[in-house]
Amino acid sequence: MRRARAGGFTLMEIMIVIAIMAIVMTVGIPSMMRALERDDLARAVHDTIEGGKTARDRAILQGIPYEFILRENGQMDVHPLPPEQRISTTVDSKAASKKSEGAPYSGFPRKLGEDVIIQLIDVNFVDHMKDEQAQVRFFPNGTCDEFTVVYSWKGKQRTVTADIVTGELSELIRQ
Repeated sequence: MRRARAGGFTLMEIMIVIAIMAIVMTVGIPSMMRALERDDLARAVHDTIEGGKTARDRAILQGIPYEFILRENGQMDVHPLPPEQRISTTVDSKAASKKSEGAPYSGFPRKLGEDVIIQLIDVNFVDHMKDEQAQVRFFPNGTCDEFTVVYSWKGKQRTVTADIVTGELSELIRQ
């Protein structure tokens, strides 16, 4: 007479499953840690491009010039260009200031990571490295000032430039 086997797993089956799980975790954890590591350089490039996009979008939608400001302490911000700095605009200044008051939240101001270094910052081919801040103007027709910034972090270097015709910022990829 045969006995019915009791339900469950044998010790050997459990040990095999644990061994497989250990192998998968050993292979996956280093790549997972690299993915979770904070990359301040990528964030600086992203925030700069996002700031330019926000200023460009607001300038076009509200019909008044906007500026993207990068300060020496790494603070980034987007503001309407003060009326005294505007060249000529077809929009009434009172209507423009009312429009800019209700601008949607864009997440600015933002700040560069502590270890990110600004190696070069040019606006309209003028070096702004010694200035307290650099201001890039974005106009209602979609254009902007010439702008180049070079960031470095932990031996890596990345460059962001502006296309003056379209007003779009992008990372310069060197090959």
